Amino acid sequence: MGRKVWRRFNGSWNTAISKKEYRQDKRFANRENRLRNATTFFISNLPDTCNKESLWQAFEHLDNLEDAFVPFKKDRAGNKFGFLKLSRVSDTAWWINKLNEVRINGAVISVSLAKFNRDGSKIEQPGSVDHVSVFDRLRPGPKDGSMSFGHSRSVFDRLQNPKPFSNPVRANGSKSYCDVVRAPDYGVKVANIELPPIYSATKKTFEFKALVGETKDFDILNDLKNKLSGITEDGFLLKYLGGLKVLLCFNSVQEAEEFHHNMVDEWEKWFSRLYIWDGLPPIFERVAWIKVLGVPVSLWDRHIFDKIGERCGRLLVKSEAEVNDGNLSENRLAVLVNSGKRIEEEFNVLWKDHSFKVWIEELSGQWYPAFLDEDLETSIMGSDGMSSEFGARFAWEA
Repeated sequence: MGRKVWRRFNGSWNTAISKKEYRQDKRFANRENRLRNATTFFISNLPDTCNKESLWQAFEHLDNLEDAFVPFKKDRAGNKFGFLKLSRVSDTAWWINKLNEVRINGAVISVSLAKFNRDGSKIEQPGSVDHVSVFDRLRPGPKDGSMSFGHSRSVFDRLQNPKPFSNPVRANGSKSYCDVVRAPDYGVKVANIELPPIYSATKKTFEFKALVGETKDFDILNDLKNKLSGITEDGFLLKYLGGLKVLLCFNSVQEAEEFHHNMVDEWEKWFSRLYIWDGLPPIFERVAWIKVLGVPVSLWDRHIFDKIGERCGRLLVKSEAEVNDGNLSENRLAVLVNSGKRIEEEFNVLWKDHSFKVWIEELSGQWYPAFLDEDLETSIMGSDGMSSEFGARFAWEA
């Protein structure tokens, strides 16, 4: 390590190291002691291509990053997950809120405090006071919904210089990113509906005979029925689960397993993951079409709209804003969210020395993939009177 340089003060050769080497030596000095007092975070919804190295790279801008780990196994829904160890964590809720802002290969991750070590033992988090579930932990809300362009502080700068907020808001691991950054909503309680332990007809009919698949993109989802036609002799039923997820229902367990194991080269063209449905509900997701209002003409650019749209979820249909557009009052995109609540957001956008407000509104009506049109004898009407025949294109015509 380093290189030999001549030092005049002692008349001999000495070893000099670069700034990068110095920072690395400093990071790993007394690392064992820092690991013993580090806080472990559980990272879910990782993309299939994510491994230990890519997880480390996504957070290596943090000075207090000590370790990153992605196991080979997946959770019950077939999703990848991982763990991060951060030292010098005094406000875990603030860090959860800020770590959720990071994207990994475009995927919207979900961060919570880890409850178990790699070996399955219970984790006692340093500095933890309230031993409650992840779903009941308190998360601070941001002081405002500002977004920054130009000279304002980046997400990475804010991560490295935490400032705890005073107003906590209930955190739920299944909330969308949009819900996480929304201002606190105090006094709102969700009522519980207790169901009897029934064995539903759907579960009885399709359990272990069906496959849950997540398509790679929006266009594949719309044309999925045509792509899968003729791939099996006996055929199957194709049902839509929401978001990019579908359910492939076969006549028997054997047919489902044969398709899953023997047709890998075929289904890998269209699905990012495919697994046998064991009756457990997959994570709820849906496609939301949104319109962005208030962006001035000086920032009329598709990359600007994409950056704004990412505040609501994972982009499925990016902005098509162009210089030649006639309507410069709004622009529309589609995002993947895991909340059933309609999107209504207001942000302060900072650009150079200017600040202005933008609004995001979800279009009325429910979106359905185009392959459902062939199965419906009568069109399903949305709340704005648009039929499912309009399908994936309704948002552009609303």
